[in-house]
Order: sequence, then C-alpha cells, then structure tokens
Amino acid sequence: MIGVILAAGRGSRLKNFSNDKPKAFINLYKSKKIIDYQISVLRKIKVKKIIIVVGYKKNFFYRKFKKDKDISFLYNRNWKTTNVLKSFSLALNILNDDFIFVHADSIVEINLYKSFLGSKFSILPFKKKKKYPTEDMKLYIRNKKVFLTKKNITNLYPKGEFLGIAFFKKNLIHELKKKVKILKDSKDFSKMFFEDLINKVSNKYHFKKLNIKKLKFVEIDFKDDLDQARLIFKKYFSNFF
Repeated sequence: MIGVILAAGRGSRLKNFSNDKPKAFINLYKSKKIIDYQISVLRKIKVKKIIIVVGYKKNFFYRKFKKDKDISFLYNRNWKTTNVLKSFSLALNILNDDFIFVHADSIVEINLYKSFLGSKFSILPFKKKKKYPTEDMKLYIRNKKVFLTKKNITNLYPKGEFLGIAFFKKNLIHELKKKVKILKDSKDFSKMFFEDLINKVSNKYHFKKLNIKKLKFVEIDFKDDLDQARLIFKKYFSNFF
C-alpha cells in the first residue's frame, strides 16, 4: 500500500503560526508537527511507501526526511497557480498499488486508517455534522452517486463533510488517469480540486461511504481549527506519540 500526502500549498491563512514554513510544519503537539502525525499514522498501519507532493518551501521537507528511505517527493513547481488536483495528478503517474490519499492538514484518529486495511472497496470517509459552513467539502448522494462540493445543493442535504482522506483500490488507478487526462483539457484545470476528479469517476465506479461517527477529526484551515485540533486531540496525541 502507498500513502500520498498533498502538502504543496503555503497555508496563507495560518502564516502567522507557520513562521514562514510550510503549513505542515506548524506545531501540533509539543514539538510534533502536522506532518509528523501524518507520517506516523501511515507507518503505524505498515504503509511501505510514502509520497509527499511538495511546493512551497520544499527544502523543509527534503531536510527533515532526507534519511527516510520509505519517503519520496514530487515537486509541484506550479504550486502558486494550481490547486490540489494538479498535485495529485503528479503522484497518479507513479501509483501502482492500493493507496491512501491524505490532505496534509486533515487530522483524524488512526482507527480510520485501520479500517482501510483489507477493504475490497475504495472508501470515502465523512463526518456528520449539525451545520456545514461554506468552507466544508460536503458529500452528497445525487442520482444514487457520490457528489462532492463546497456548494449547497437545493433540495439536498449533505451526508456529511468529506475528510480529505480516502482509500483507493489499485483497480481504480486506470480510470483516475483517464479522467485526469480529460480534465486537463479544461481551461479551469489549474483551479480544480481533487474532489472534481472523484465526481467524474463516481459516475461509473462504486465508492463505499464511511461515516466516522465519534472519531475525532479536524481540517486545519484557520486559527480556530488549529486551536481545536490541539485541544480535542491532546489526550489522544499523548498516547499516540
């Protein structure tokens, strides 16, 4: 199994806390960074190969993990002007096994990752909430198919917030490549999210939708998110690390 961590962006909304480092290098628990947790989770479930797609201040990653043989890097040289789908498309070119997709700023308990092990299906995890702010990537079921968007859809209520973490079987890689090739012809490709690709693939491919229920989860976009992650994961991190 392969782990793919997307960490190319600057995280400008948290620049006051990153001290001019990549967002993934913000302290999460004591001296542990966000990226330390992501790497540790993947290693604990025995992922043998980890790919990190980097961009802003890439040398921070290179220096930190230069001795780690299980970690390799892909550089999105256009990180300033492209979105997540561009970064993922770089990794897609070298994927050849089941893989776990991870937004670098999505923090969730390890039990979610454990649920991927041995699965016969690709999995899209979500978290049910009482309210869904505009910033949330929402998971809908539309015409019996998965549809991911930040927009509110008239007459439809979200199943939950998509975590920005997912599991994919290797038999889906060919279809993902086909759809990326089609999307690259769009003038809006540089602005597209990873979720735009999922929407294309879901028209003919079945995903298992997984409600994480009471598992802790935070996507760290703003200061309030960072404060929340540090608070609700404090006891968990003390045992994890």
